[in-house]
Amino acid sequence: MWLLLLLLGLTQAADERLVLRNGSNPCAGVPQVYYVDKWGFVGSSSLTDKEKSVACRSALCGDLQHSEELLRPHGNPSWMNQLQCQGDEQQLQKCNFSQWTMTASAPPTTSKITCSRETPETLTSDL
Repeated sequence: MWLLLLLLGLTQAADERLVLRNGSNPCAGVPQVYYVDKWGFVGSSSLTDKEKSVACRSALCGDLQHSEELLRPHGNPSWMNQLQCQGDEQQLQKCNFSQWTMTASAPPTTSKITCSRETPETLTSDL
């Protein structure tokens, strides 16, 4: 039974992956989340520093160091609309958001963030 629960948990996590794309390293770029077989931008409005900080932690990339607003490329949807983080969450999915809505008409800008690490932390085992 525990194996089934573990597999369900891993499947859930795999379906809600967050990455930083189009940056100089894996811990810099535009936050995007994978949900129901589609990559999309995080949120349908500008991200605050709280959301950007949580995105860095969620990607296992440390703390927010810098951010800038960029023109949003066309084509990808926006997930996690009306995102609001308190700032202490470890995962972006733990922040409040209206629902996993796909919004095709999003604002023309998105946030590019740079986190304190250049590569994500990795979990190691002492086995």
